[in-house]
Amino acid sequence: MTFSLKDSNTDELKKLVRLAELKSGRQIISLISHEMRTPLSIISSNVQLLKSFNYELNDTMVNDTFLLCEEAIGSLTDFIESVYFLNTAFKGEVKVHYSGVDLVTFINELVEKVAGSEFNHNRIQVTKENLSDPFFTDKVLLKRCLEHLLVNALNFSSEDVQLKLSSVKDELVITIEDHGIGIPADEKDLIFEPFKRCSNVKMISGCGIGLAIVRMCIELLEGDIDFTSTLNQGSTFIIKIRNHEC
Repeated sequence: MTFSLKDSNTDELKKLVRLAELKSGRQIISLISHEMRTPLSIISSNVQLLKSFNYELNDTMVNDTFLLCEEAIGSLTDFIESVYFLNTAFKGEVKVHYSGVDLVTFINELVEKVAGSEFNHNRIQVTKENLSDPFFTDKVLLKRCLEHLLVNALNFSSEDVQLKLSSVKDELVITIEDHGIGIPADEKDLIFEPFKRCSNVKMISGCGIGLAIVRMCIELLEGDIDFTSTLNQGSTFIIKIRNHEC
């Protein structure tokens, strides 16, 4: 609900606005604190383990402990960088840099990074058709966009994810399809809003900024994004991006 004080200055309306802003602020703070608490707890507990039992741990246990800390630091860093990017984009300070991209290499490296963990290994099924080589776009923005979409698809589905790419005339079409929990019909209009999470994902980690970043990246690339989703059946996101050499 959106309130406006333009045509009314009643105390009751002002009170409603303050309550709405306060509630929204509390939700954002709660989401951010939850997203940061887990990696910080992992780092803290493992550092304490090393301090307390350093001389009793074998090399494997020490290496595993450091690996857990590194993964937690990486998760925290990614989150902070995502928030920083979103803030910078909202202020109109993100610069777009177009260059030729080898799409085959780009996609192979992206999939390896996103699905590199043992749990997600080989879960992204890739189909490539008639790809332009090179394709002129902003590689950093496209990578950021697709990373968030693929991570979401893997997190919200236990089945394989389909990633399809094709060049149609002077346009790159990317489809990401999962068979997961889907999006509630009455919440579809909110999914691209920052810090908004669907009611059916409360048990899955996240703070609701991934799709906001996706939308911002697509807008900066002068592209389009659309999606379809059915609750408990899955979601399909379709991105169309113009070749900026043309």
